[in-house]
Amino acid sequence: MTSPQETASSRKGKDSDSAKLDSETLAGEVVTLRRDLWLFRTVYLPVLLRSASPELLERWQQTAQKLADAVPRDGNTLLASPDWRAVKELLPIGYPEDALRLMYLPSPWAVPAGEGFCWHIYPYSGQATTEREEQVRFVLRWAEVGDERASAPWLELMQVLPTVQEFFASLPPMSDKKMGGYIAVLPILAELDPMFVVQALDRGRLLAIVEGDLTLTPKERERQRRFLDTGFFARCLCNSLALILEALANNHFAKIGNLLALPDLNADSYWSGLVPKILLVTLFWKTSALQSLAWRLPTGDIGQDTEELQR
Repeated sequence: MTSPQETASSRKGKDSDSAKLDSETLAGEVVTLRRDLWLFRTVYLPVLLRSASPELLERWQQTAQKLADAVPRDGNTLLASPDWRAVKELLPIGYPEDALRLMYLPSPWAVPAGEGFCWHIYPYSGQATTEREEQVRFVLRWAEVGDERASAPWLELMQVLPTVQEFFASLPPMSDKKMGGYIAVLPILAELDPMFVVQALDRGRLLAIVEGDLTLTPKERERQRRFLDTGFFARCLCNSLALILEALANNHFAKIGNLLALPDLNADSYWSGLVPKILLVTLFWKTSALQSLAWRLPTGDIGQDTEELQR
């Protein structure tokens, strides 16, 4: 692969700076992906598959290692393509009906942003970039703040984020608005502030909200306390966690570890079984994209190649 210095010397002015930035951008994404694959293989999988047999865990880890082996390296070495067959064989385990859904990738899904990529890969939600933006607009409507018609909804949400977070945190756990927010709002907020969702799902904080709500009667307060201990509420939070981890896998993969200790992660076998599949598919598409870009870099521009991958 052409080095940044060699590429830059072949161009002048702005084009030279752009070529160097493209090479550096790809190198940075490669380093991040290598770290994420290591975390997935050695840290996350043993937690997510704690109930699986040692043989099955090893199979998952071997598949993750195959992806790591396909991540671009320095030089012109052409690596084997990411092993989609090995990934695909793991998807039907547990709930085979979701396998086909996880194999579909909307487009576009990787957008150059600043000095890196802004990934938009949602294997379970099945959303493309524009559809994700519509969900951001929903969050603005849900919280009744900002301008949902703004041309840049993510930026608009970022500007009013503290207000949205405060509103979410203040809602009683049993309220319809809060229950819907666990599924439709928290995954979006996770992409902007991963640590907020850790607090939002903490049962101690939820109980404190109930205890501190002066509008509740003693009878209603007790009903809210009991609700926090129900299996239904635990399954709701497990659903929320699966969608939150899907969101974090894009641009905050290392933050996933902060959520793996939450007890509700294993409250529902369907959603907990879905999480490793979502993460694996996301890592596969990232590996595939970066390998394609690395192969084309000597003769093309990363921005142009990304557009081709989105078609």
